Amino acid sequence: MACAFRRLFIQGLMQASATHWKPSWQVLGLSLVLLMALLQAFYAGWAFLDPLGLARFRGTPDIDAADVAWLHAYGSRTLFIALVVALLWIKKDTANLKWVALLGLFMPLSDGLSALRADLPAAYLYRQIGIALYLLFTFAVLVRASRAAASAGRRRLV
Repeated sequence: MACAFRRLFIQGLMQASATHWKPSWQVLGLSLVLLMALLQAFYAGWAFLDPLGLARFRGTPDIDAADVAWLHAYGSRTLFIALVVALLWIKKDTANLKWVALLGLFMPLSDGLSALRADLPAAYLYRQIGIALYLLFTFAVLVRASRAAASAGRRRLV
């Protein structure tokens, strides 16, 4: 399966003619989305393999073993997000992926507010700000990619 993802990723990056590599908004957008999907899958795995370690990383170190079931629920939901994003990525569906990136802003914004309320170290808040900026940048790139794809489709019809 990893080999298939790698092949699809390389095909996405190499929109090539026989002579040169041609970067595009779609390539950049899909690369950013691939990183999102892989990170979500990593967090899902971490939630199942080391839930208390994930809790410490996310800023809730005082969680106890009784709360592990909640972290497993987090992991299953995170895996679902990763799989949906991966499916849209495989289909190169930039039109829907842009909305995933925009709506995904809810997570770092709510996590950032929680970090503020819990009086966590600033690093937790800065990480959430970085994630939000990444999602906004990804949204902007995917908007350009979907517009370029729509424009290319219109040119083919004419």
